[in-house]
Amino acid sequence: RSWGYVMASALVAKCPAIAPEVREVIATTISKGALEMTVALGYGPHALSDIDLEEEMTAAFGTASVEAVEEMTTSILALISVLSERSSEGLEQVASLARVSNAGSSKNRDLIGLNMPASTFRPLARLSHLTPAAFGEIMDSQGLDVTDALASLFVRSFECVLAVPSSARKVSKKGAKKIDAKSGEALRLILAMVKEPSLREVWTNRSNGLTASVSSHVVVSFASSPFDLDDADSESNIFLDNCKLLLRAVRSIDAVGCDGGIAHAVALLKGGKKKRKKEAA
Repeated sequence: RSWGYVMASALVAKCPAIAPEVREVIATTISKGALEMTVALGYGPHALSDIDLEEEMTAAFGTASVEAVEEMTTSILALISVLSERSSEGLEQVASLARVSNAGSSKNRDLIGLNMPASTFRPLARLSHLTPAAFGEIMDSQGLDVTDALASLFVRSFECVLAVPSSARKVSKKGAKKIDAKSGEALRLILAMVKEPSLREVWTNRSNGLTASVSSHVVVSFASSPFDLDDADSESNIFLDNCKLLLRAVRSIDAVGCDGGIAHAVALLKGGKKKRKKEAA
């Protein structure tokens, strides 16, 4: 497996013009392989429906084996290598955040993130008990900056949290259960990344702006959500509660960065409203 990852990483590094479709196939194969290996080792996805999201992840999931973490670490190292190359084309498809400083300012087109397809993300979301620890191990043992990777995981996760709940769609009971399960897995992954002790350095790093960028993204997404928040129906309440839960978790790690991101989002939304009024006049 390790040799295969080396070959895949070398292929992408030596062929920067490789088609995005091919890159996606390689990356998704790696993430699916990580899921399969973890299941084979007995540390696959757990039944999480009865675990309180407020609980510490280590207490909720137990301690995974060293072998399971090592396997996950190897997989994610390969993924970072495969996904790190950005082309000037298709920047809008990058799973990224607009970088916001802790002071609440941002620069146009300054993005944090990787070219992480949704298909690559899904297996990682099912391993929320291992993925954050593996990123922490990569930081400690390899000295690599994992900010971009964490930003992309957050963006893909929050897309699932933001998705219209199954109860608001015309889907079968089986389909509804699948939709809600994906949303729950995604939310747990975000919380696990924020609460992972070995990743605290990334979240509190004032130079990368990750905390402020995440907070700004949550607030802007909340304000632009498809839900009618004045109705106070179950779907709106669930989304509102999830946003509160995420902001509370982020703020517990870095209050300054979180507040800066919220301030940036409010200013951005006010600016957008003024622009629309001006255009309508």
